[in-house]
Amino acid sequence: MERKIGKAIVVGVMIMVLQIAVLDNIAIWGYATPYIYVLLLFLLPYSTSMGWLLLEGFLIGLVIDVFLSTGGLNAMACTLVVYVRNHLVTHLLGVPEKELDTFSPLLSTDVKPVAMMVVFMLLVLMHHIVLYSMEAMSIYLLPGALLHAVINTVITSVCSIIVVVLIAPNKRRRL
Repeated sequence: MERKIGKAIVVGVMIMVLQIAVLDNIAIWGYATPYIYVLLLFLLPYSTSMGWLLLEGFLIGLVIDVFLSTGGLNAMACTLVVYVRNHLVTHLLGVPEKELDTFSPLLSTDVKPVAMMVVFMLLVLMHHIVLYSMEAMSIYLLPGALLHAVINTVITSVCSIIVVVLIAPNKRRRL
């Protein structure tokens, strides 16, 4: 169990460093930056109490805010994502609430990967809408912010899928 926690912490730190050091300096088409750290919010243990989840989500966002000087926008968006995450998993993926403690997106064989990607993309879209609409702070800039959110959701989702393929446990090794 300690080995799993250690590995999760190392992967989390690696994703955060990758986000801060590399991905924040990339602007695809001069416009979109992949935010793969949102993947951490989706992969946080589902057995964690809501209070700890909110704190973890806030701290992940706060670390990003400190390095990007975004004044708490990422912390706010991340806190919202972890708040609705369990509700989306139970309602859209059909995972019973009493079985949520044992649910793991990377290990689940009961949920189809496409459904899992849809839920993840909804979480990313929610994160980006909050982030970019609060950043715009104007009703006149809202359409551009929403377009930015949609484009970044697609880019972030593709990059996150690549990361999951690289870090996901190989199911054939367990056979």
